[in-house]
Amino acid sequence: MTDKEIVLEYFSVKSPTLLPILKEINFEEWFEKEISNVNDIYKTLCRTIVGQQLARKAANSIFSRFEQLLDEDISPAKVLALNPDDIRAVGLSWAKVRSVIDLSERITNSDLKLENLSSLGDEELIAELSRVKGIGRWTVEMFLMFRLGREDVFSWGDLGLKNGLKKFLKSPDVTIPEMMAVVESWSPYKTYGAIAMWHLLDNR
Repeated sequence: MTDKEIVLEYFSVKSPTLLPILKEINFEEWFEKEISNVNDIYKTLCRTIVGQQLARKAANSIFSRFEQLLDEDISPAKVLALNPDDIRAVGLSWAKVRSVIDLSERITNSDLKLENLSSLGDEELIAELSRVKGIGRWTVEMFLMFRLGREDVFSWGDLGLKNGLKKFLKSPDVTIPEMMAVVESWSPYKTYGAIAMWHLLDNR
């Protein structure tokens, strides 16, 4: 993660009106510890699948039960050895059960090589992980931002970010091309701009 003072200095030139919002944010609360080893990547992807479209508290509760089902040792082989009904019983929807199993199968048969992910560019990584059932662009973008520490990502599939931009720009009728031009001016730190938009919605 880039030092906060460097990010603030950049936005003081590129987007001075964003600066007061950024100064309010503790970025360390947003970015989780970056991961690189394959076991942690696999566990994180499972957690990402479990948490889709759920509030954080509910997601954490279900994932905790998922971990307990696997005796705190989440691996593709152990997941594939389970009865799908048992995975469903800890609170995953059937769609998420299929997604976790598909992820595990792709890793086991070397169709998906987790050790290569961190070396891929953002779009390459999105394409690679989107081959897994139930993993789409938004899910991968959250993974890129908060677990791989990619600092130049903005998720256009996130309604909250678009609403945050409209609020930030004080223009409910602003067009997508106009919003995209603003966001592009934040590069190479678009992730910080995205965090500012979420913060703006939650706190004002």
